[in-house]
Amino acid sequence: MKKLFLLSLVFIFVVTFWFCGSEDVKLGQWARAKATLGDMKTIGSAIEDYMSDYYMAPGAGELTKVSDLKVFLEPFYIKVLPITDGWGNPLVYASGKVGTMSQECYSIISYGRDGKDSGMDINNSPYLLGSVDDFNKDICYSNGSFTYHPSPLKVE
Repeated sequence: MKKLFLLSLVFIFVVTFWFCGSEDVKLGQWARAKATLGDMKTIGSAIEDYMSDYYMAPGAGELTKVSDLKVFLEPFYIKVLPITDGWGNPLVYASGKVGTMSQECYSIISYGRDGKDSGMDINNSPYLLGSVDDFNKDICYSNGSFTYHPSPLKVE
């Protein structure tokens, strides 16, 4: 009788995890994405403050890691510069002039959960999070706003 009871409990646990576990995983991934969005906005604010003083974005105008910005931003514009996203992957930074525009532009990019460049479809932003694989998509913050990012997660 005890074996049947224990098997029943294990079965209920497995079924519950099967149906509800994927939502828990999504919520955990959304927490990491949300932390990344906040860090990117904080870095963007520090860059904007730097630009108001120097009239140009910090850096060499090429794709580089955010950690290279420490010499420009710490400790005056930001106390501690976040250098990784919520998944522990390095954040990427790009700056320079865009086309014939004279304005300095910058972008902060997270390559998402898998840390790989997935390509950005700016026309399809914000993108919907339908599955856990959607957290592999990039997140981009450019010139004071998110240009490619996930929509808020809705759990029913």
